[in-house]
Amino acid sequence: MISWEAYFDRVVSLRMQFDIARKAISGFVGTPEAVERYLNEELEDIRELMHEAAEKSGTDPKTTWAFTPEGVDRYLGGLRDGLPTRLAEVDNRLNQNELLLRVAVFEAFMKDLHREVLRQKPVLLRSDRSVPIGRVIATGWEHVLAEEIEREVQSLDRRSVEQRAAYFRETLGIDWFDGKIVPILAHVINERNAILHNHPDRLVDRVIMQLTHVVCVAIPWVSVVQAAVLYPDGFEMIGGVSEDEVRRVFLKGKGA
Repeated sequence: MISWEAYFDRVVSLRMQFDIARKAISGFVGTPEAVERYLNEELEDIRELMHEAAEKSGTDPKTTWAFTPEGVDRYLGGLRDGLPTRLAEVDNRLNQNELLLRVAVFEAFMKDLHREVLRQKPVLLRSDRSVPIGRVIATGWEHVLAEEIEREVQSLDRRSVEQRAAYFRETLGIDWFDGKIVPILAHVINERNAILHNHPDRLVDRVIMQLTHVVCVAIPWVSVVQAAVLYPDGFEMIGGVSEDEVRRVFLKGKGA
């Protein structure tokens, strides 16, 4: 049975994990001792590399810049001056990874929801698909049905956001706010794809993070409340929401 609470717990946990990481970075920046420890650890790493190179070349590592006062001052000064830029890059990496993981959790949940609807009502599967009787005899109807459901779920996942929204509305009877949220979801998915496939250094600002939060909460929520009415054996109704409200606001009189 699909539970909204289980999904929302994952969303909240993910949000808290990234908040902790950001606060840890903020604490690091605000602690001079931590900054100096970081700089000196970086220097020690460089010196270790110098030692390894010296062993291979037969030279004395202490003759290199990493062991001279001038070289150390120059290196630590460069690190210190570049730290604000590096921290800004780290913050953007956190935003990128939070966006990627939020969308991954969202898409996994929507596929689980899709699977459960088809398990509850297999007649929603494509009617033009034919299944050889030999396949049914060899593996059993339940196995064949599970394979057909998975095929449908994965097929939908490869379509555009607009096509997925239309499928949910027209085939499953689940509407995403009359389609008004679909352009926002498409924008978020495009940002995710750009980071993964084309622009790994793409800037992820506060606006796209807020839009990601909206779609990754609102669409699963509205899908679950409708599915709980249309396919009650597979979904738990969200607390504080009545069946009458769902029918009036979202389903507009549609039944199971």
